[in-house]
Amino acid sequence: MGEHDRFDVAYARFRQQLMTRPTRNRLGIDIGQQEALAILADENALRGLYETWSADQQDQ
Repeated sequence: MGEHDRFDVAYARFRQQLMTRPTRNRLGIDIGQQEALAILADENALRGLYETWSADQQDQ
């Protein structure tokens, strides 16, 4: 399994966790359901949020 595969698995997990408030809270993302749905519907916005969140996780 290459690094690209791990990125896709992590991204898929992140995407799944954005679907409900409890899992968004565990990620440290405080957004409402409507905003989450809008982000999930926009692949560019979702990838951007993932990149930002992922970078923040690496800084901690």
